[in-house]
Amino acid sequence: MSTIDKNQLPKLSRRQSLQIGAAASAIGLLGSTKLTTSAQAKDPQPPRTTPFVVSLPVYTAKLPVSALNPSPTQAAN
Repeated sequence: MSTIDKNQLPKLSRRQSLQIGAAASAIGLLGSTKLTTSAQAKDPQPPRTTPFVVSLPVYTAKLPVSALNPSPTQAAN
């Protein structure tokens, strides 16, 4: 098992490491768009239905009341 001498490793500045990271990200993004193909979505055919077969029930408006029975209290049930 060999040990790595830290003095033999290349020195990278912060700017160089950011440039390498940006270049690697750009290559990854550009490379992935070249390898993939765009898919066109097709609208599905709507199901065959007969509209307005059953009429919509329309309810009459409720009449307002003057007071609640039983009257509300401060505490919950």
